[in-house]
Amino acid sequence: MKQSDPNVDRVLNSTKATIEELFSNYGSAGGSIGIIKGGKQHFLNVGHKDVNVDQPPDQNTSYLLSSMTKPITALAVGILVNTKKFGISLTTPVKDILPELETKGMLLRANRELTVADLLDHRSEFIKCTNLWECPDGMMPWQTVDPILALFQKLPSNQKFQNAKDFLHSRNYSNECYALAAAIVEKKTGKPWAVFVRDKIVKPLGLKHTFAGLTEGEQHDNRDNIARSYTVPVGETLKKLKEAGLDDTPTYDKVYEWAVDQLYPLTPFPIPVSQVRRAADKTLESSPIGAAAGMMSSAVDLLKLYDMFMTVYTKTENHSPKARSKVFELSSDVEKVEKGMATVCEHIRTMTRKKGCAYAGGWGTVDVPWNPDGPRTRWPGADGDNARNMETAMKALGRDENQANKAWHFFHNPDQRDKRQELALCHGGNMVGATSFCLLLPSRNTAIVVLCNTRGFFLDAANLSGMLLADCLFHNLSSDQIAAQSLRTKQTAQYIAASYVYRLVQYESRLASAYEEIDCHAVPDRYNPFMGTFYLTSDIYAKVHPKRGYKDLQFNLYRQEKFSYSLRLKRGSSPEDETCSMTFAMPMTELVYHGVGGNNRLDVKDFEITFQAKTFTANGLDRFDEFVWVFVRSWMLTTGNNETADGGGGYDGVDLRPFIFRRVKKSC
Repeated sequence: MKQSDPNVDRVLNSTKATIEELFSNYGSAGGSIGIIKGGKQHFLNVGHKDVNVDQPPDQNTSYLLSSMTKPITALAVGILVNTKKFGISLTTPVKDILPELETKGMLLRANRELTVADLLDHRSEFIKCTNLWECPDGMMPWQTVDPILALFQKLPSNQKFQNAKDFLHSRNYSNECYALAAAIVEKKTGKPWAVFVRDKIVKPLGLKHTFAGLTEGEQHDNRDNIARSYTVPVGETLKKLKEAGLDDTPTYDKVYEWAVDQLYPLTPFPIPVSQVRRAADKTLESSPIGAAAGMMSSAVDLLKLYDMFMTVYTKTENHSPKARSKVFELSSDVEKVEKGMATVCEHIRTMTRKKGCAYAGGWGTVDVPWNPDGPRTRWPGADGDNARNMETAMKALGRDENQANKAWHFFHNPDQRDKRQELALCHGGNMVGATSFCLLLPSRNTAIVVLCNTRGFFLDAANLSGMLLADCLFHNLSSDQIAAQSLRTKQTAQYIAASYVYRLVQYESRLASAYEEIDCHAVPDRYNPFMGTFYLTSDIYAKVHPKRGYKDLQFNLYRQEKFSYSLRLKRGSSPEDETCSMTFAMPMTELVYHGVGGNNRLDVKDFEITFQAKTFTANGLDRFDEFVWVFVRSWMLTTGNNETADGGGGYDGVDLRPFIFRRVKKSC
């Protein structure tokens, strides 16, 4: 290994205290940080891989990658493309490989056929699927691609995505895109995508702590160096808010003032096997969602992979397209990986020549430095949770767009000293039980990776720590400048955490005020009209039933006992009416202990279902024959001024026709 870089050592030493504070204050159990610059590796480990064991993680500790799996899946597709016997390219229409989707108009992308590259770029209409597969206690309902394919047949069209400019300038992040990418790998190779990744990427590169699927033997052999999964409970926070009189929709200012002094430290809580770990366990068989979020890896392995990727990116940059095909000869498995990387790099380069491209070939793309006073662009390196909460905070404080841009203070170039920009590639991962972040600067042969074994709902410490390090290295900051940037980062963390608390209080208040708990025992037979099995597709069912020993009514998607939520009756609705609305949103205190919950579930209406089509059975009993679910995030909705009710930009032309689940007439 090459000797360390003194400047990287200085940055790590100068930011260590801030990074440790971000992790410990906001409930992240532990993490591993890796930096590679010019081939020289550097590591920093914080906290614990298991809080019950007084032992820190190290650079070989394996963490769940969550969505940082996607760049590896994109690489697998790149390798597949370069294997002639499979006969596909990035421009191959998806319907030519998965003909079962051919009849659906959603396979059009800006009035042309959806291609393999479109899946890797998140350019599709699959916006309404996300989180249909989230389950309590780590259960993964979609073990094959069949339910996903069936679901796609039911998706409404969306005029927003029929325009080529919209596709280019706004990524439509979709885990289902990568489930389809996995299906393509499986269809062409006859193997689960995880086996292909193992055989064609992990083994050739000698990534000893990287897993796409875990065998029992691997789990046993690595049991002492696989980070345990944690979540951050919210019950204690809600209790303290109530004691402070802030439990009934207080203003953001009041919440911020309280959070700065009273929120932390937060204590991580171990959870059952998380969704991504479950995916990692199953993908050796077949679990297409695993291609979006199911891999595990270590800081040392990822630096090796990213260093190779950056080398290939630079190596191919100065060759013509024809010459690039001769740069790598397919004489070994490693060179096949390089060729796959070259294919992905060429696609990224092609896409990023078009200004405004935010995602290509499995990577978030942005030109840095950026000007926060310029046209609105996606913040460089901004994780979804951090960015969402930062935007909420700035709007609650009455700040305009440019002020919000400046609040995300990384990679700024305010005085335009440097007119030159360079490409940064980044990706985050954020699911219950894990957060992760990486950022690559290919022109500088520099990469930063941060892996964490906790989903910190209040703050994604992995993302914020990674951005602090990236900014310090990018600008080559002095020690005094690093101290100032560290202070700004801690202030940014306070804005973000207070925003989550602010939204959490609103969520809990709305749930309590708009819906009431159901007591099936109080009025026998009152809820009989709801009970039964309902289907959306031939593979996706829901069951409504009382849970033995409980008073409430349970809602089970996929008829799986693990995927079970308590239904709450919407105030003003009645089982005696022709239609009746309920929600399977639950208090966050209950959700997080089951490994579900967080920023992406803070809108009660997202989980509201309405029973309708009331009929009478042969014995005269009434029942509801269907329920509808408009699964749509609040930020997708538009008002007259093209903004959502909570101030966020929406999508014109979103088709809000609901998913309709119809009663199964016979047992199935």
